[in-house]
Amino acid sequence: MPLGLGLVKSTALNPLITGALLYSLTRAPPEIKTRALEALAALPYKVETQTVITTLKWLFGLGSAGLINSILNRFAHNHWTLSTGAAPWVWDQELCVMTGGSGGLGQIVTRHLIKKGVRVAILDVQPPPQDLLNSGKVFFYKCDITTSSSVQDVANQIKKEHGVPSILCNNAGIGATALITEASDAFLDKIFKINLISHWYTVRAFLPDMIKAKKGHIISTASMASYTTCAGMVDYCVTKAGAQAFTDGLNQEIKWRYNAPWIQVSSINPYWVKTPLIAGWVDKTLAANWLFGSVSPVQDPEVVAARIAKVILSGKGAHVLLPEGNPLMTLAAAGRGLPHWLLEFSNDTQKNTAKGGH
Repeated sequence: MPLGLGLVKSTALNPLITGALLYSLTRAPPEIKTRALEALAALPYKVETQTVITTLKWLFGLGSAGLINSILNRFAHNHWTLSTGAAPWVWDQELCVMTGGSGGLGQIVTRHLIKKGVRVAILDVQPPPQDLLNSGKVFFYKCDITTSSSVQDVANQIKKEHGVPSILCNNAGIGATALITEASDAFLDKIFKINLISHWYTVRAFLPDMIKAKKGHIISTASMASYTTCAGMVDYCVTKAGAQAFTDGLNQEIKWRYNAPWIQVSSINPYWVKTPLIAGWVDKTLAANWLFGSVSPVQDPEVVAARIAKVILSGKGAHVLLPEGNPLMTLAAAGRGLPHWLLEFSNDTQKNTAKGGH
């Protein structure tokens, strides 16, 4: 979260602070109220007491609404139960399956996890750096996640060699710039299978054992492209929208079909992250295309990966929009429910983003 937004949230939108100030100016005992009014009068600029009270009421209301929203979100992510009945997390005994973990965000998240003792089985077409393999915590399995049989064979091998995984990160993803009329059949088949259909293959391979073990966390690396679509990357945006829908649907099935509240489900939706995936156009088009041109939309992969790892190590389900705390991200996620002109305006701000291939 940007420093400025974090400061506002921790002070002006903190109902404990605004509530205490409001109480001291309105309902506190006379001696406390007098001191509060004297402090107000001592400010270097003149402010009407009633204006301050009205402002504090608004801030207290907004802060309280935010706090209640946060509590309800946490409650919902735990399947509306106070206790899910999950087996306790013991990080040096947990095993995570990470698709696409040899590079990009997956590799950085893996580094965070092994620092906490978590073992990580990487499914990728190329091996990770040797230092990860030398850690004794990382195991590489060459796997074509676009093929159901390959995923199942590797899953059986992982379970045989290391036991049942308790964490599954559907992290692998690809993307490129191409107009709808230019995208080849081969690339469409590849991007849909890697970014979306592979989620079915991995969940089918690992979820049943998680249910039996009464412990599991399934994380999908989606994108803010789950909520907004730009010209030149329609295939990518559709797969990410599908990944978010998959996560929501998986959560519903776990709750209502498998009756397994101990299985947590999370989705991470970052805006652009400076990884090899967008290296072809990030510097030329994204920086010049950001709304109002005031803030760079390209995030440090270290920051995003650290947030993903934090979600995993919390042992709790979450739906995270990144940059976190940015109101534009919340607006984008709510876009489908807003008037169409606002949705269209949001999409129009991205019109030049994916021109790298043209």
